[in-house]
Parts: sequence; structure tokens; C-alpha cells
Amino acid sequence: MKCLLFIPLVLACIWDNDTLKEEQRGLPEVAALIEGRFEKHSDFYYEQRLTTPRETLDDLDNHAVALEKLGRIDEAIALLEPVTAEHPSRYTTHANLGTFFIHRWLRDKNVSDLDRGIELIERAIEINPDAHFGREKYQLQLAQHVRAAVGGDEFAAGTSFVTPLVLGERLDNLRHPFGDDANREPGDPTLVESVHESMNMYVRVSSNWQGNASPDPEIEAAIEGVAGMIRFGTGTSPHLYEALGDLLAKRGDRRLAAHAYLRAIEFGHPDQSRINEAIDRVTGVIQQHMREEIARQAVLDRQAADAWVAAFQAFEDQLLRDGVPLTDAAYAPFYAEYGNPRTPPPKTYDEYISRAWLRAGVIGFLLFLGGFVVIFTVRRLLRVA
Repeated sequence: MKCLLFIPLVLACIWDNDTLKEEQRGLPEVAALIEGRFEKHSDFYYEQRLTTPRETLDDLDNHAVALEKLGRIDEAIALLEPVTAEHPSRYTTHANLGTFFIHRWLRDKNVSDLDRGIELIERAIEINPDAHFGREKYQLQLAQHVRAAVGGDEFAAGTSFVTPLVLGERLDNLRHPFGDDANREPGDPTLVESVHESMNMYVRVSSNWQGNASPDPEIEAAIEGVAGMIRFGTGTSPHLYEALGDLLAKRGDRRLAAHAYLRAIEFGHPDQSRINEAIDRVTGVIQQHMREEIARQAVLDRQAADAWVAAFQAFEDQLLRDGVPLTDAAYAPFYAEYGNPRTPPPKTYDEYISRAWLRAGVIGFLLFLGGFVVIFTVRRLLRVA
């Protein structure tokens, strides 16, 4: 069944002291995020956290997150379940516990864990709708999309959870091709086929023209939301990278979208043909032969990112061994030497391509004009002679 395509999905948007610190610093640039060049703590870091006292509710959340990061999900759930019962209005614990249940569903394939996770995340959003700068709603949308796919919904199994946002009103038209009296049911396979065809056409048009339009606030918010889920989760969810690719393609960032789709393949997206179709969609707008070049560059970028993360973990682990407080000032020497993933690149690939074509066009026109002038002048001289 197609619903099984969603089994490898990794959901996460957990909350601990590190989350607050990183949100205050700001998210890495999207390019760095896709490469994997952002702060990831080592097992040693989380093992050291577990040696600290459990004196407050924040301490419990911090320890539970450390346990989950170390793969000890059952212990993390056991630690937080009593807290949600005693503190029914505590956002952080509900959000963390919901994420842990979803992760355990991924491990054990017990749908009751997925349902419990969704329930807890819904409660977390009720408590604090603006937490994670509103990103929690995207995690809920993704979890509900996955639940629908697991329940046999062909549309959910065959699309990204951001497809409705990307297509907007066009999706409504696809669902009601002959008016409200002739609706396509969500499980209608022809609806999925029509959505893929529409994405091929719509995203190509969007990629051609979106750069000249004002940014869409909903798309920008969704990009930040999905980026945050990647950053504060495991960073290995193929479906999150697919969603990010769809959003970037909608915005017109074709090269970044291609990189995101390549990451989805790297992390084992189960519907490889769908992702390859998406890559063709965005690279075809640039030039088809650019796909291999983009793939080669993506590999180099990821190798550089892996080296950056290894250096970061070694630097941070040494701070812990030396007993240095983990303040921004303590990390400053590392960023000075290795660079900060929050520093934007000088310009995007698409900007570079656009400017290159503009320069080539201007130069070509000047050469044509110069040649015309030379020919015209030579002819006049010959006539005079």
C-alpha cells in the first residue's frame, strides 16, 4: 500500500534549554541547513547533561530530550508522562512528549503511539499557539498528514504535506473539476495524478516568475517552520526535505530546491520517482544538464558540512571537559575560525545566473550594435571611394 511510504518519516520539534538558545541566535541560512552545516551536539554532550541534577521541571525536560537524543525513547516517555498529568498546562512537556511518542511509533509501528503523539501536540498548541515562533502548527500538519497516509489515504501518501499550501486554490479546482456536485474524494488516485501534473506546470511557471514578485508571507512562514523542524529535530527526515524543496521551488529558489530534493533521496525517501520528478521539475527550468553539476556540488557541500559539524562537536566537547560555561563568548573562537551558518552567502545561485544572463545579453547587444556600426561605416567609406 502507498501509505507505507511514510514509515521512514522522522518528526521532531523538541524543546529544551538549547532550543531557546538557538532560537535566540536565529536559524541557520537555508543553504547551510540543507547542507547539514549547523550545530549538532555529540553523544558526549547529552551524556554530560544527564549527570546534572533534576531539580526543576525544566531539568526534567532537558534530561528527557537528552535521553531521546541518545536513543532511549522509552525512558524519556516514562520521565515526562507523570509531568503532563501533574501540569496539564505546561507547553514544553506536552510538545516534547508528543514528539517522543511519534518517534516511538516510527520504531515500533504502533499506531496508538502516533495518535497519542498527535493528541499531545494538539494540546501543546492549545497551551501556546506561538511557541517555536508558530512552527508547532507545521509539525501538527505533518503528523496529521502522516496519520492519513497510514490510514490508507492515497492523496496523503502520494503528496507532500505542504502541497495544499503550494497549490492553493488550484488544488480546490482539482478536487472539484466539474463543480461542487462532482467532487473527487481525497483517496481518488486520479486526484494524485492531477496534483503531480499541476505541480509540474505550476512550479515551472512559479520558478520563472516568482523572483519578480513580492515574497508570499505564508510560504516564507512555512519555509521557516519546516527549516526549524529540520534544525531542532534529527535533520534526517526525507519528507521534511521534500516539503522544503516544494516550498523553495514555489518561492523560485530552484537550486536550493534541487539540493533539498537530493537530500530527501539521500535520507531514503521511499518514493524515489516522485522526488526525481521534482528534481527534473526545478532543474529543467534552469537547464537539464545542470542536474549532474548540482548533484556534484551538493556532495562537496555536504562533505564540507560534515567536517564543520565534526569540528564543532570536538570544540564543544573540549569546552565541557575544561568546565567552560557554554556561552556565546565561549563559541566565538570557533565561529571565527570555521564560519557561522547564520551568515548569508553573498548571493544565491539563481541571482548569479540571472545576473550572468543579463550581462551576457548586454554584452551581446553591444557587440551586435558595434558590428552594425562597423559594417555601416565600411559601406559608407566604400561608396565614397
